[in-house]
Amino acid sequence: MGLIETRLDAWPLVISVASGLSSLDQHVAYLEEWRNWFLRDERFAVLRIFEDEEALVHPDGSAQATKAWLRSGIADAIRQRVTAMVNVVPPVAYPRFAPMSIERTFGVPGLITADRNEACQWLAHNDTLGVEWSKVEKICDAWH
Repeated sequence: MGLIETRLDAWPLVISVASGLSSLDQHVAYLEEWRNWFLRDERFAVLRIFEDEEALVHPDGSAQATKAWLRSGIADAIRQRVTAMVNVVPPVAYPRFAPMSIERTFGVPGLITADRNEACQWLAHNDTLGVEWSKVEKICDAWH
């Protein structure tokens, strides 16, 4: 079974790391974590790291669950509270994800990349995120 791990120690930067195939229960639990972040009533940025191609596979039923979640007011909350979203995908999967747009999908600034250094640089040089560079630097240094 896969793993979706979330770190809040760099708040207002949320880091989620996914690996392996997730179950529908794991997917729904991850969506509920987002609800909890919105309950903080603060703006935040999200760094989503997909460790392998399996982490990008949506379990059966996740599309319906996600659509319902977005319709429940979360789509508006994302546009109002999320300052940016960065998705790091495995290099082998990048050509499939490169044409996608976080801005078009979620209405927030974003980046899709296969390069963790590019993700770190983007986060570090975007001063509108409200994230201290030292927090981003600590996370990025841990990757190397």
